[in-house]
Amino acid sequence: MSENLKNFLEKTETQLIDEIGRLSKKLAVIEKEKVHLETQETSMLQRLIENILPVLGMVYQGGIKFPIANTGHFYPEIVLYYDDRRKVFYTLTKNGEIMERDFITPSDVNLMPTWVFVSHCPLELAIHNIVSAMEQYKSFVTEAEQRHERRKSFLQQLPQLKIPQT
Repeated sequence: MSENLKNFLEKTETQLIDEIGRLSKKLAVIEKEKVHLETQETSMLQRLIENILPVLGMVYQGGIKFPIANTGHFYPEIVLYYDDRRKVFYTLTKNGEIMERDFITPSDVNLMPTWVFVSHCPLELAIHNIVSAMEQYKSFVTEAEQRHERRKSFLQQLPQLKIPQT
């Protein structure tokens, strides 16, 4: 017989009621705080989206694709979260809307209000993914600039071509 089972069977009715009562109180505090935290998370995510909204169109126009978690797949919008269990992922559109997309058919979408998103998805991961996407865009532009400079440098060495100096 396991130690947990033995301890459970040795408890009196009063001890069990007291233990469950303490656990219920803890759960009630968690539920009460959860609502407050979700309100703060919603506000924080909305503020972050508003801050990056002016640049989203430019980022997406560059043609960069963002990873869908560790699936090996990419999508042309910032992926905030991937739910492996449900096989859906959440993206941030250029208009600042959060879309739930089916992994199999990404065109199947549902608009998700920010408050619903934060109640289902870890905010810390979503913020990390936004920051990573912005860093990825910076790297994307830097690499494009380097490729362009190498190409231009090579072509400028050919006397038959006239490459404008910029």
